[in-house]
Amino acid sequence: MPVSSTAVNNGHSHTAEPGAATYRPSMLPHLGSRWSTRRWPRIALGAVLAVVLMGCTAAFLVAHDSPRGLVNFVPLPRGVRPLTQVDGLNYRIHVGLGTLFEDVGAPTSATAAEWFKGAYHARTESQLAHVANGLIAVQQRSSRAEVEAALCPALRSATVEGNVGRAARQAEALRMAGMACDASATQ
Repeated sequence: MPVSSTAVNNGHSHTAEPGAATYRPSMLPHLGSRWSTRRWPRIALGAVLAVVLMGCTAAFLVAHDSPRGLVNFVPLPRGVRPLTQVDGLNYRIHVGLGTLFEDVGAPTSATAAEWFKGAYHARTESQLAHVANGLIAVQQRSSRAEVEAALCPALRSATVEGNVGRAARQAEALRMAGMACDASATQ
């Protein structure tokens, strides 16, 4: 049978196994310790900066809610530009932003623009159907006329610029969502 020893801790005695560690309250960190007084302000500042950065990013995206795309407005080096044209990645980004904007209640034009940009990069019928469902959700929050007013000028512009195949996908997504632009938008 092991031999016990008695340790005194803060005025209370208890039996401890030989070699067992005993702790005094002064050994444990507490709110007034050096660790907390130095690191908590830094952690709080980092959290505040992260929130401010996210807010600025969201405001920037909402302010640039044009269905034409932010990439067209940001000057990029010639070597980087092809990386922005990867349809699979861009589809996921725009559909993800459309979902996020819908969840947080972003303005209708910003949310519809993201879904519309997703249609531009859609490659399959299931992706177009997913975009159409997103546009339907936006339409339920506002009105068909408001969504069409936000998206049809971009569809006309894409057609004029020669992006007929991509514009046709966007027009198809609108049709699947029960919306349409006038006939000149897709010809």
